[in-house]
Amino acid sequence: MAAGSDPVRAASDGYGEGGYGEGPYGGDGGFGVATGDATSVDATSATLGGELVGLDRADSAECYFEWRSVGAASWNTRATQTLSATGSFSADVGDLSSGTDYEYRAAVTASDDDTDTGGTASFTTDSGNSAPTVDSYSASEAGSPNPHLEITADWSVSDADGDLGTVAVVVSDSSGTVVDSASTAVSGGSASGSAEFEIKHVAGQTFDVTVTVTDAAGNGDSRTRSVTE
Repeated sequence: MAAGSDPVRAASDGYGEGGYGEGPYGGDGGFGVATGDATSVDATSATLGGELVGLDRADSAECYFEWRSVGAASWNTRATQTLSATGSFSADVGDLSSGTDYEYRAAVTASDDDTDTGGTASFTTDSGNSAPTVDSYSASEAGSPNPHLEITADWSVSDADGDLGTVAVVVSDSSGTVVDSASTAVSGGSASGSAEFEIKHVAGQTFDVTVTVTDAAGNGDSRTRSVTE
């Protein structure tokens, strides 16, 4: 779950970062921004909080956030709003990876071009537990003039968590006995493929062809089609 932090004021001496941070020219009434908590954290998104704690002589300030996965070389920037008085602000960030550590900081650019950056805080996205889905599935028989059942099963699957694991296709007879199967390893957020089977000497019989997708957490989804020789 979220690992927010207490708001952190960017510290500076005199004309430190931000121009008028804490020090003889700023104090609590000077120009500055504080990083707040990360809230509403789930597997792929979070809401970042910050506070404009002083404008000094500026009329307004553009408040925003910088964020990145821990260890990344560069920051992403998320614009928020223009404030003409001190107060809190927030921004939603999305397209995050599940189970990942992120760091972020509030930042501000004043109308007189002063800038300031708050302290760095962190959060961890949820590991995620969304089940994968079978998006499309078809099972067809070749229709060749012989007593054999020639099956082609085409499938496509997806998982919002991006942790696909395997896709299994199972052919069962009318009693539920498995007569053939195939398994494919998959990964990421989406995948597609096909499986082919030949069941010999089964003229006039009907078989169920079931596709099952399973993710790394063990969640799954299935679809079944019936095919007759």
